[in-house]
Amino acid sequence: MLAPPARIARAEARDRPTVLALLAEHTPETDVARRHSWLYEGNPHGPAVTFVAYDEDGTPMGLTSLFPRRVMVRGEVRTGSIGGDGYVRPAYRRRGVATALHRACLALMEDNLRAGEGVEFMYGAPEPSNLGALERAGSRAITRLRRYGRSGPIQSIFRLGGALRGQSRTRLVALDGADPRVAAVFAEAALKAAILPVRDPAQYAWRFRTPSRAQHGFVVLEGDAVVGLCALERKGSMVALVDFLAPRDRWSATLRGAANAAGGEALTTITTDGSPAATDLVCAGFLPRESKGFQVLAPDKHPRLSTLLDPASWHYVWADGDLDHVL
Repeated sequence: MLAPPARIARAEARDRPTVLALLAEHTPETDVARRHSWLYEGNPHGPAVTFVAYDEDGTPMGLTSLFPRRVMVRGEVRTGSIGGDGYVRPAYRRRGVATALHRACLALMEDNLRAGEGVEFMYGAPEPSNLGALERAGSRAITRLRRYGRSGPIQSIFRLGGALRGQSRTRLVALDGADPRVAAVFAEAALKAAILPVRDPAQYAWRFRTPSRAQHGFVVLEGDAVVGLCALERKGSMVALVDFLAPRDRWSATLRGAANAAGGEALTTITTDGSPAATDLVCAGFLPRESKGFQVLAPDKHPRLSTLLDPASWHYVWADGDLDHVL
């Protein structure tokens, strides 16, 4: 390994052009200015925290970002984050740049934990090429994030069975703006959840007002009663269940009803291995597919560390990440 970066600095407003230039290299097919306005600046849980690595001559080598997300952990709201947009320019790879950037994130978390405010942990399923750098910086890979699919024939069978059992009363009603029903569903679901990223009206409205406009939030109704939340993305005959939330004691039945009401010839979604949701998905006809590592980066002295490192405690779906389209 060659020399690490000469300097790691937290990006400020004046560094926006540098950040946008690096993001444009990283995702050339993306309108990075629109994504930056939405994800980096518009997040109601807090603006992004971005670190940039510089070479000795001042040339930007790469960057990584933390996107704040309030998370209910054992009944207490903590400030977590998802990590994203990690990128090192090809000329500077294999020099420990990505590891140095993640260590800067961890140092910030340690400072924030002492101060009692700000991002104090990060979670998610990075690209496999980035997981090693995260682990060298102190991250723990605790489980696998797995995709599940319900094929067209299975979807037809479950929809027919649901209609025969009366689940045709389940309806999906589109959300428009900040809706108080989001907070009501989250409050009930959080009662029996060990870890649950917060869904509040402002966050939900922002999360599904993305640059691509590909994903849309819904309330799940059983008759006239609100029983859950979900978000969908459609492409051709495929439907992605981007988000799903219901109280734990009604989770399985509400999932089946919402999946049946979603339509489409095939459904797909994700969750972490070891979570209660994984078993419910299989019971609802979703079969496990490919997976990648799911990690948590947190200070060793975090007061909820044992819970954060417990795979069975997590509820994680596409809506908890930074992708505004998955199909």
